[in-house]
Amino acid sequence: MVLLGKPNVSDFFPVIARFDIQGIERGMRKINQQFNRLIESVIEVAIDKEKEKKSSEQKLGFLELLLHLERNNNEECITSYNG
Repeated sequence: MVLLGKPNVSDFFPVIARFDIQGIERGMRKINQQFNRLIESVIEVAIDKEKEKKSSEQKLGFLELLLHLERNNNEECITSYNG
């Protein structure tokens, strides 16, 4: 998280931005990949957890609701799962 407060020279000189002199863009890509892996693992756990539960009367968490909406692709599910 050192990159968050680090001043970027290319903000003041946009001509040199493509060279990534300080390595900020490279560091942000690395952090982005780590964050994506974390989110993907959370989604996989939620999918596995959903497969284990067979009852339709379960309370859905936010992630489970999003996964359900993505699979069914309809908007009326939101009102039917207000718990």
